[in-house]
Amino acid sequence: MTTRRSQASGVGHAPRPPIWRPVTAVGMLTAVVAEQLKHTRAQLAVLEQARPGRPDAKILDNYTVLETLRIYGQLAADYRSLFAEQGRRWHAETIADTPARHAVDAYIELVKANLAVLDELLTLAGQIQNHTLEKIMAKKRPRTKP
Repeated sequence: MTTRRSQASGVGHAPRPPIWRPVTAVGMLTAVVAEQLKHTRAQLAVLEQARPGRPDAKILDNYTVLETLRIYGQLAADYRSLFAEQGRRWHAETIADTPARHAVDAYIELVKANLAVLDELLTLAGQIQNHTLEKIMAKKRPRTKP
């Protein structure tokens, strides 16, 4: 399953319907999801360093936090719609207790695990959004009287 986008940003163009992959692609897509899960966990570990309330919390800028929310928000939406639907389609196509079904079930569980980490990352990024460099600096600026 892939989506075709005319531009890298996908802005200004109507999305095209996904191309659903045959069950023979389960291994390839499982590898993609596993690699993405690894990357998402690494990004979550970086964001943990900026968790509000942490005594040694790192400070991030607005742009970094907003881009994290945008990019990982889109990724989560893709996992909920495209990757999960691909798993449902494969599950409906395969016979129970076969190697193909076991591979599909493993793929579905990996997609669920990735969604859980994505949700955790987005929640944390939302919390950090209120504690960015710009917001901290704005609080420290002396107020001028009119």
